[in-house]
Amino acid sequence: MGYLVSFLASGGFVGFSPVAPGTVGSLLGVGLFLLAFPEGTTSTLVCLALAIPAAVWLSGQAEVAFGETDSQLIVVDEIVGQWIALALLPRSVWFVVGAFVLFRALDIWKPWRGLEELRGGVGVVADDVVAGLIANLCLQALRWAVGA
Repeated sequence: MGYLVSFLASGGFVGFSPVAPGTVGSLLGVGLFLLAFPEGTTSTLVCLALAIPAAVWLSGQAEVAFGETDSQLIVVDEIVGQWIALALLPRSVWFVVGAFVLFRALDIWKPWRGLEELRGGVGVVADDVVAGLIANLCLQALRWAVGA
């Protein structure tokens, strides 16, 4: 079980990247999203509703396995946050790149620092969920404004 948790929580071990593991995890999230999620369907929302609690559980288990609170090795939170940022948006290069950049900026900036005070996997994942939601809402507003 420890190996599987480590593998999944680290995004297939991309969390072990010596350079910017969160960014590498987000890039993996973009790739997985484009491969696995149909464009603009409500099934995406169902998948996210299942992925978020799975990420919380995996993150909590990985903290124990890695012996570190909110370890940089854990990138499943970035993957799920990136999926939220991309949900129900057009697959154009502009929206995909915009979702990636905006999510990473919000995830790094963390204007809601209190969420990281939450315990266990919830504390690991909550800030990424919020960053994904804000990024998505900003891009949905842009989409509406330009009629895309």
